[in-house]
Amino acid sequence: MKRRIDSFLLLLCLTAGLLHAQTRTITGIVKSAEDSLPLPGSTILVKGTQIGTFTNLDGLYNVAVPLTSDTLIFSFVGLQSQIVAIDNRKTINITLSSGYYEVKEVVVTALGISRDNKAIGYSATSINNEEISRSRDRSVLNSLQGKVAGVDISSASGAPGSSTRILLRGLSSLAGSNQPLFIIE
Repeated sequence: MKRRIDSFLLLLCLTAGLLHAQTRTITGIVKSAEDSLPLPGSTILVKGTQIGTFTNLDGLYNVAVPLTSDTLIFSFVGLQSQIVAIDNRKTINITLSSGYYEVKEVVVTALGISRDNKAIGYSATSINNEEISRSRDRSVLNSLQGKVAGVDISSASGAPGSSTRILLRGLSSLAGSNQPLFIIE
């Protein structure tokens, strides 16, 4: 019986060693194309898996990639993502450039459900930055006063930095608070 247990443990150790040998380590640095500085907090993902890592403060990364995977995805907030083939490389240095994206207009209705403005059955008010600039008020909230139906905006005093109270369609909330949701793009 003892011999069977010893044989089983030996087989288990060999299997674990083989499974560990089925990965390879890829290292490198992620930099910005604009100033060639390292990008701390960049995301590196193995395409098609949940395996990934982040760069450290110096922009360096180290990720264990399965032998069956052949592509890495590099991304950083505000920069264009890159998909890179691994081939037989052990070091992959990447430079991420700025990416400009056109943001489509959506309306957030309730519980995080977003719809196209044409798809909802009621009117939705949108205000562009030129309308806010024309009011010449230092407070963005006070500059919205009178521009949106059903919204009552009042300031505590005329002093700079004073608080602003916003009521949406009266006091009908169960919690007693009708604080608005601001979506800034």
